[in-house]
Amino acid sequence: MSNKPLFGTCPDAEFFGRSAEIEYIVDRLGASRTSGPGVVLTGGRWTGKTEVLRRVHKSLFWEQSSVWPVYYQFKGYGSPEGFAEDYLKEVLKQYIAFRRRDTAVAGAEVSLDKLERMLIDDGDDGAADLVMLFREARKASDAVAAVRGAIAAPRLLSGMTGSMACLVLDDLDKALAANIQKDGCDVLAELIEALGTGSNPFVVAAGSRRPLEGGSLNGSIDALELSGLDDDLAV
Repeated sequence: MSNKPLFGTCPDAEFFGRSAEIEYIVDRLGASRTSGPGVVLTGGRWTGKTEVLRRVHKSLFWEQSSVWPVYYQFKGYGSPEGFAEDYLKEVLKQYIAFRRRDTAVAGAEVSLDKLERMLIDDGDDGAADLVMLFREARKASDAVAAVRGAIAAPRLLSGMTGSMACLVLDDLDKALAANIQKDGCDVLAELIEALGTGSNPFVVAAGSRRPLEGGSLNGSIDALELSGLDDDLAV
């Protein structure tokens, strides 16, 4: 599923039995936050975690206006700066896409320079400044500043616009496994610390809670576990 377009989901005839989980997450993220900063979705391979998150994102994009959703799927990276650039691009693309209600923007391969121009054209100079700050961090070879700036982008954009960013983060295990620690910059630790502030509602999917253990989220999130379908549904 990782190669699907952002808004591509399985036909309903091929994916079922998860409506309660999808509805719960959508309601939790799309409404005012209650106790705890977010939701963690765990389960083994092929239990449907990615499809659940894609459907959550699609519902939040089209069916409400309280939050603007950012779907991000972790992958392999060569450096912390590589993660930071990829993450910042997705946040900005999906911010623009939601404001314009244009799915083509969210799925396009666009450079940070192009995103900066799009934001300026939309009169969104504050959001465009996030690209400038990232560029300055890279020029200074400051991996920590680059990563922190990218991770802070949803919170900063929420403050600028008064509309809340909602994070839909998939395959968190890959952030743990990826070799993206350098010069004292631990991407996963920075991300978990940011999520723990409760600044933005979120759902994260992982094979287990292991990537989240020991950090600021430990014991403070709603946990949902996807198991295999029961015998009747499986048949």
